[in-house]
Amino acid sequence: MIKKLQDLVQRRKWDKIRKGYEDLIEKNPKDTRSRLKLGDLYTKQGKTAQAVEQYAETAEIFAKAGFHLKSIALFKQILKIQPQSTSALRRAAQISYQYGLYADAYPYYERLAKILREEEQQEKLWEIFQEISHLPLKETKQKVRVFEAIFPEPGAPFADPFERLCQVTKEMGREERSIGAAVSLARWIASFWPDECEGHETLVSLLHEAGQRVELQEALRQLETLYERQNLLKEKESFLQQYREASGLTGASSGTLDEPSASVEQTTSGQVKVKMEANIYDLLKKKSMAEQVEGGPQGTDSGAPDGSPLERLEFQDLFDNFKQGIQGQVAKDDYETHYNLGVAYHEMGLYEDAMEELQIACMDASLQYDAYALMGTCARDLDRPEVALDCYQKALEIEGLDRDQRRGIRYEQALIFRTTGRNEEALQIFQEILEEASDYRDTEQQIQEIMQATGS
Repeated sequence: MIKKLQDLVQRRKWDKIRKGYEDLIEKNPKDTRSRLKLGDLYTKQGKTAQAVEQYAETAEIFAKAGFHLKSIALFKQILKIQPQSTSALRRAAQISYQYGLYADAYPYYERLAKILREEEQQEKLWEIFQEISHLPLKETKQKVRVFEAIFPEPGAPFADPFERLCQVTKEMGREERSIGAAVSLARWIASFWPDECEGHETLVSLLHEAGQRVELQEALRQLETLYERQNLLKEKESFLQQYREASGLTGASSGTLDEPSASVEQTTSGQVKVKMEANIYDLLKKKSMAEQVEGGPQGTDSGAPDGSPLERLEFQDLFDNFKQGIQGQVAKDDYETHYNLGVAYHEMGLYEDAMEELQIACMDASLQYDAYALMGTCARDLDRPEVALDCYQKALEIEGLDRDQRRGIRYEQALIFRTTGRNEEALQIFQEILEEASDYRDTEQQIQEIMQATGS
């Protein structure tokens, strides 16, 4: 059949060729080769919609089979044909996130949000995206679920994501290892939708589940105030009472909560982490707002926002107070918290501080790969290529890495080699990567540019 189709191609029998590929696909819907050929045929004939349909179907087949890079490459192909395709942008972003290509995912999400923003009632979606992107969620799966909740189906009318986000938060809270992330997300939801009872109720239940009594007391006070304002206090008294008892608070006859006893005010490890997440979020929000006012990102490596000297001093003062506040409260062996601090500092452009925290996190074997990889990125952004290469090499020396993890680090090494003029070493790595995965990121383009520059 394939030979017959090749003969038809040579004789330009397009209708018969198309029918031949359609027959093959009907017999085997997962025949990616025939789908790609059919998509290419439609492209040559100017039938964009049909071509996109075949490329998208093939991309989804690859994604389900675990060939994420092939899938992303096809969505990129669709975007060349239809640059405004919200479905292609969304899927390229999602799969990039799932594959750990965070730097690649953000531009897709940003382009998607800009397109949606131009549509009626999409401003809030963009606003939510801007804030939620800074939440300290560590696991890729959690980030994907949150973004899934925020973005509506491509082409669908705007729908407030409050209920979807609440559902994701509750599901996250059922996983013991994700309870901290769930609390952080619930806290953000309650702040973004301050008049929605469900968000505050979700936060209260999660704080109770996490055993964070002091934070629970404060959340209960806020919820009671909200109930009172909405004339729901009597109706919701039983809900409040069950958590009052759990937090060590008692309800006064007037319905207001008593002040906590001194014994309850002791700082707990969970409380430190929650306050850390909240304070980091405040720092990020302040920095983001300053950038929006000035119309651009920070212009220095200090991490402080651009603007007037006073604005920079205010940010630095806020950051210094934050560091002093957590100093001595986070245990040296609380490696996960140090890792989260490193991630947060990196997001703020505070690369020196990030590397200090990540160095501590490296003492935990389960965090070493991520910590060394991010340290390499920080060193690169600080224009310290040798330090970056050393961090990447340490990441490669970790036992048990899978093929994709190794490839990602080697790619970063090659980029460093190239920027420092070590083209021969860069070319060797890029060529090895190309042999393993022919469509990995822009490896082929990197090779071509090096060979052109060196006259190879």
